[in-house]
Parts: sequence; structure tokens; C-alpha cells
Amino acid sequence: MMDSSLFTLGTAQLGFNYGIANTAGTIAEKRVFKILDHAILNGISMFDTAPVYGKSETLLGTYFSLNKNFKPDIITKLPSQKHNLHSKNFLLEQVKNSVENSLNKLKSDSIHTLLFHDFNDLLFENNYILNYLKKPSYIKNVGVSVYSPEEAEIAINTDGVSAIQIPTNLMDIRFFQSEIFNLARKKNIQLYIRSIYLQGLLLMNKDNIPSYLAKSKYYLDQINHICFTNSISIKELSVAMIKSINCQKQMVIGCETPQQLIDNVQIVRQTGMISSDIKQKLFKIVESVPEFIVNPTLWRQTN
Repeated sequence: MMDSSLFTLGTAQLGFNYGIANTAGTIAEKRVFKILDHAILNGISMFDTAPVYGKSETLLGTYFSLNKNFKPDIITKLPSQKHNLHSKNFLLEQVKNSVENSLNKLKSDSIHTLLFHDFNDLLFENNYILNYLKKPSYIKNVGVSVYSPEEAEIAINTDGVSAIQIPTNLMDIRFFQSEIFNLARKKNIQLYIRSIYLQGLLLMNKDNIPSYLAKSKYYLDQINHICFTNSISIKELSVAMIKSINCQKQMVIGCETPQQLIDNVQIVRQTGMISSDIKQKLFKIVESVPEFIVNPTLWRQTN
């Protein structure tokens, strides 16, 4: 499974107020469509969404129904089924309904990649849900969104999984420190790398960083110093690091405005791979970043 899209457009920001650095709030439909116009014009054909991303699936479905000549590749997700596990018949009914709801909202007859949003659902009863999702021909690929290298390794070694979405960025190098990229390459697993700007934290002015993430300022200072001494922006450094990953991969990058989309396109096109010298200096700085900083599900907790 090889994706030709310049990168995957993350659409959480298009459906609801998403990201710690979000300043636009919920984006109006007209602006969403303008972002999608620019995406198509710039070689982006893959779009990452989910039922929990507010109006994202519906907006994508409306837009692409008005642009029938363009055939997008859609990644969407199966919401957590943790409340539906008491009965297998009921569970499969809920899974089927969720997939059908996504297809209806997307106004599509197929899904390029369906990801488990809850890793535990992948493992339920010896991959019971996975085995069900492998059957429909309208689901081309099945995978899972994970938060840790340990989860990714289990997923890579699970028959039927062909795609995994992982977080990786300048502060979160856990997957570099593991064997995940080598394993993914050997198993021909497609990686979708999300959170490359750590939901916007890496791009924030230090004065605007909330108190519960105050400890991140030290690492941001060090990263910005590397950028300054090497005449590179933090966005360019972020992209360069992801480009250095030696396996089948796609960056998932979101935006709030058409200009942000255009800027990201330019950076992805023009940025090369990170040099080994800069990479070594960066990894030495961030190798001890606490998990509560790199894992947004832990944000706002007392540390």
C-alpha cells in the first residue's frame, strides 16, 4: 500500500476546535472548502478524519460530492467500542452502524483505511472486531491509531493490520528509540505520522503555553536554539526529522487556514532530511522529555 499524496491532510481542525494552539475556533464551511481546494491543487489526495472530529466527515462528504471528478483517499476511524463489549452480536451491530454512518457522511462507497481509534478494541477476543472488518470489500485497509511503541509493535505483528498511525515529533522520539520503523518496513506496514507539531505546542510562543505544560519551555528553548544556529525553522526541522524515517510513511498535517495549508505544502516540498549531526544534538536534548508533555491525553493533569 503506497500513498502518492504529498502528505495526508489532518481534518480534526476542520470539524471542531482542536489543538492547544488553535486560535481560529471552529472553522466556517466556506473556509474549509477553500482549504480543500488548495489541498487538491497542491497534490494532496489523502484526508484523515474520524467520527469524533465534529463535522469533519460531513464536510468532507459535502465537498467531494460537489467535486465528483476528484477521488480522495479517506482515512477514518472506528470509535471506541468499550461500552459495547458485553454482547458480540450487539458489538458487531454497533461496528457495522459506525462504518455505515461514516460512509453516509462521507458520501462514499468505500474507505481507503479504517483505523481503530481505541487500541484495546484491536485486541478484543483474539482480534474479533478486526476479523469482522477484514471481510467487507469496501474497507480497503484496516489499522489502528496508537500512542506508544509497545502498542505499535503488537499491531505490526497482528495479522490483518496494514496501517498504523503514530505520534512523532521533535519532543517525542520514542518511536526512533524503538525498532518500530524497522519492523514496519519489514512487514510492509504503512505508517501515518501524526502530531508532528505536537498539536501546535512546538509552534507556540512561550508566553502562551499553559501552566500545566510549563516544563516544556526548557525543551522548546533548546530546540529553538538548534533551529537558530542552523538557520532552519521549527516547522522545517519537524518535517526534516520525519523525512529521515526509513520506511513507508505519510505525514498527517492539519491546518486552520488556507495560508497554513500553503505554507505546509511549501515546507514539505522544499525540506530535505535532517542531517545526522543535527539529529544527534536534538535527540540528546529531548531523550528525557516526560511522557506527560508528549502525550496530549495526559495534558491538564497535575504533574
